[in-house]
Amino acid sequence: MDTVIEARNITKRFGSHEVLKGISLAIHPKEIVVLMGPSGGGKTTFLRTLNLLEEPTSGEIYFRGKKIDIKGHEANELRKKVGMVFQLFNLFNHLDVLHNITIGPVKVLGKSQEEAEAEAMELLKRVGLAEKAKAMPSSLSGGQKQRVAIARALAMHPDVILFDEPTSALDPEYTKEVLDVMKELAEEGMTMVVATHEMGFAREVATRIVFLEAGLIVEESSAHDFFEVGPKTERARQFLSKILRA
Repeated sequence: MDTVIEARNITKRFGSHEVLKGISLAIHPKEIVVLMGPSGGGKTTFLRTLNLLEEPTSGEIYFRGKKIDIKGHEANELRKKVGMVFQLFNLFNHLDVLHNITIGPVKVLGKSQEEAEAEAMELLKRVGLAEKAKAMPSSLSGGQKQRVAIARALAMHPDVILFDEPTSALDPEYTKEVLDVMKELAEEGMTMVVATHEMGFAREVATRIVFLEAGLIVEESSAHDFFEVGPKTERARQFLSKILRA
């Protein structure tokens, strides 16, 4: 089966601390892979190595079947095609919403400002925020900021989008509006890798669950098997039980 992006035996150390301990994972077109596990297990670091925001200490990243030269020009090409939505939005606070979305297409993809703005407005309509085009990020709710961040990622026409706990910084009332946009993307066939504790989203949308702890993949299974049959490992069973009781 074709892969969009693949990690092979990825390790990552920060000083003497080994955060990732040889993770291998292939992401296929139109898959929704949910990364699950306790805080500190390596989910965020792994996501950041997939698009080389963090360089792996060792291991290989493949994109569309081609090994990426982590130190070379290919790394920048990879980042263009692998979008990221961050836990804390990472919007440019000195730019209005429209310019937050157009800056990448203009500076990186070489689009004209007019073309980029026209597409940005379509994306803002898509996420329900057309009326906020000229607003500054400081005036937006957390849910609105995250929807702008999703529109910004989509403006780069990515082949896959990585989501790092996209709702964990949101009040519960804003979580649904972000998850609804993500569900629509899934229905449209966007390939996604999502680190989240939102079990309802994972059960409804995920095609595969990957459970990480202490820098290792402890369990990997279909979403149906994970939720309906039950996790295969005792550790994943304990984690799921605590999350569902919360």
